[in-house]
Amino acid sequence: RGTPIEQLYIKWQTVDQDVCEFSGSRLYPGPGFENRTEFPLERIRQGDFSLTLQHTLFSDGEIYKCFCEGQTKQDAFLGDVRLTITGKNLNVLIPMSQTEGASVSVCTLERDTMFSPGPGYEHR
Repeated sequence: RGTPIEQLYIKWQTVDQDVCEFSGSRLYPGPGFENRTEFPLERIRQGDFSLTLQHTLFSDGEIYKCFCEGQTKQDAFLGDVRLTITGKNLNVLIPMSQTEGASVSVCTLERDTMFSPGPGYEHR
C-alpha cells in the first residue's frame, strides 16, 4: 500500500517457471499460463496480491512464491503457498497472506465423487 498501482511490479513464480508478472497496470502471464491467470485491479488496489489460476492441471501443483517491487525498487518476498491439485479444470484462488508456508486444498476426488472440499469451495 502507498505505492501507485502504475509503479507496482508483482511477480508470481514457482521453482522452475514464471507464472505471471504485473507491471504498469498490466498482467503478463508466463509460458503455459496464458488465459489462465487472473489478478483483478480492485484487489491489488486493496493490497491483496492473490492470484486466481483457472483451468487447473495436475502439473500446477507446486509451491508458488510472490514478490513485489514498489517505490524502493527492491524485490520484497511476500510469501509462498503450496498448491495441491486433486482435480482438473478447477479455478483456484491462490491467496497471498503474510503467513509463510500457507497451503491451499481444493478438494479430494475419487472416481466421480468429491470428498472434503476445501474452505471456500464447498458449493462449486
